[in-house]
Amino acid sequence: MHRDCQQLVSAVGLTKYSYNKLKRNGTVRAIQASNDLTTVRPLGESDIRSALDTLKASTSAIEKQTRILRSQQKGLLSYGKDLDDVESRRKHDSEQRRRKYALEKQHVQMAVS
Repeated sequence: MHRDCQQLVSAVGLTKYSYNKLKRNGTVRAIQASNDLTTVRPLGESDIRSALDTLKASTSAIEKQTRILRSQQKGLLSYGKDLDDVESRRKHDSEQRRRKYALEKQHVQMAVS
């Protein structure tokens, strides 16, 4: 999978490099000025097949990454819920201790009076 992604980047990089090279030496401008598309090589079946294979590989890589991210999101949401539960129990326990202390204090005061 990783190798396919590198090939995709390499193909994109090569295309940009080739275009920039043609632009620097004036070929792009000459083709645009002449409107003569016979100087441009048409895409062949192998070119289209290669582009489709590259697209399939990149789509597969994106789908895999999406599955990983969804799994991580699910884990984080579960972790957040667990933290909320712990905080809720902590507050409940704290309130029970406060009530117990107040009740004991009241019993002591009644016993002293």
